[in-house]
Amino acid sequence: MKYSIVLSLFLLSGATAMAQEKKEEGKKPGSLQDAQFEIIKERKNRVGEADRRYEKIPPQPQLDREHQAQQFDIKDYDLGLPLFSPTIRVLKMKKEKRPSYTPNYVKAGFGSYVSPYLELYLANPKSRDMNWNVRAAHASSLNGPVDSKNSGASETAIDLGGEFIGKRAVLSGNLFYNRRGVHFYGYDSDIDPTPDASDIAQNWNTFGANIGFRNVDRDLMQLDLGTDFYYMKGKSGISEIGWTIGGESEFDLGGDWALGLDGDVIISSLDKPVEKESRSYVSVRPTIKFRPNVFLIEAGVSINYQSDTVENLASAVIAPLLKATYEFDGAGKISAGIRGGVDYNSYQSFVEENPFLADTIAIFNTAKDYELFLEGDYALLGSLGITGGFSYARYTNMPFFVNDYVRDPAQFIIIYDDETDVTKFFADLYYDFQEKFRLTAGLEYNGYSVSDQLKEAWHRPTLIFRGGFDYKITEKIGFNTKFEALTGIKALDEKGEAIDLDAILDLDVKGTYQVNKKISAFVLLDNLLSKDNAYYYRYPTRGLMVMGGVGVSF
Repeated sequence: MKYSIVLSLFLLSGATAMAQEKKEEGKKPGSLQDAQFEIIKERKNRVGEADRRYEKIPPQPQLDREHQAQQFDIKDYDLGLPLFSPTIRVLKMKKEKRPSYTPNYVKAGFGSYVSPYLELYLANPKSRDMNWNVRAAHASSLNGPVDSKNSGASETAIDLGGEFIGKRAVLSGNLFYNRRGVHFYGYDSDIDPTPDASDIAQNWNTFGANIGFRNVDRDLMQLDLGTDFYYMKGKSGISEIGWTIGGESEFDLGGDWALGLDGDVIISSLDKPVEKESRSYVSVRPTIKFRPNVFLIEAGVSINYQSDTVENLASAVIAPLLKATYEFDGAGKISAGIRGGVDYNSYQSFVEENPFLADTIAIFNTAKDYELFLEGDYALLGSLGITGGFSYARYTNMPFFVNDYVRDPAQFIIIYDDETDVTKFFADLYYDFQEKFRLTAGLEYNGYSVSDQLKEAWHRPTLIFRGGFDYKITEKIGFNTKFEALTGIKALDEKGEAIDLDAILDLDVKGTYQVNKKISAFVLLDNLLSKDNAYYYRYPTRGLMVMGGVGVSF
């Protein structure tokens, strides 16, 4: 969803990005082995196998060295659930001559609502042994949809990343800083006097670092390890420290058999104005894998321990992990099974989802007792692809957001449901045509069955549609549009009754012009329909915003 400024262009964060690769197929006699290399998509450190609403630690930026025309992707915060996790395939490509240039660039823009935007990116030329990059960005809107400065917002981010590539291992890491600011502008419109912007401001400063390790020779063993640390402090005095160490591994047992072992350990401390909480979490997920021909069968168990003391959530949670996959000659696959575990929730992750939280919120984990799923993807000729699936899951202690009518209705608290059943359907497709035309569309339905005590799945949309259209009109002119629609969002009003929020309809249109190989320009029309688009009760987003800018590569 959108919240007052164009921010998600540079939403930077640091995390050890590591992705488990498939084991290399046997090499045929006579193949030119020294004429190929692997492009490896790194893994992301995740707690449990379930899809997440958020990233625990912000991901490390990719060290992409290819020289491309300037591209702009200016948009607002999107706080909805991701439609799906796309399948990442390991590709092999022929070696090419390394270019001597670096992909350095600077971008700047200015928009209505007094919205400046600035971004700088620096990186070393391509190297076989070491790569590094530095990225700094700022975007803000002085004014917003309610009482001008009282609804302004901003974000600043700095990220330093690098990797050392050895013959036997790759070591990566990064340092990051992020500052995000918002205002609690969800107050009553007839309040007198109108609050001063400084009195309702909230901001967070976050510092963090991570280190990752993965082995290079992955024929007999695949090993990915990482550790992450962050410190987050809010203006009101609330702060959180988090440390994670985790890894994924797979060991070849010979024949069609392999042994997998994944795990995570998380330790955090939340310091509120009135109390301090220390929390810990441990997860171990052993699996046995069997691959006969085009099938892959994985069986294991998720063993979890968490220190949260809440009546309906056990300290020890054990869930099954069973998955059967059939592959279609490299063009796609279909999978079915059952999975479960624990979603580790933190103050940082909740703020990423809803920045208008009160400092008095209670932080607890969520247990996924089980999830039955059927999902698949298929690509036709590389230009048309489709992904879809169905799942039915039962959660214990699932979080929902409601306004805090006791202390301040402009802020939100978190309430947890004892037992929530979620039925989900999703389908996504894309179509590419000769690198000039791209169409994407995705539809998702979420049906919630909550306890009588909760009554409704507060601030959770039931139907989500997202679409995009990119068209390269000429070598110099490009056009892009994005559309998003969400319906079925319910909120709890001041009288304790359920109300339906208006459907969210968001249309963004962007045009780019490549002046020459070094200079480009863009114009963005954000929220072209000028809808309020309130994902959270009392918090409309701004109307139409116009921004223009330029980019220079060097």
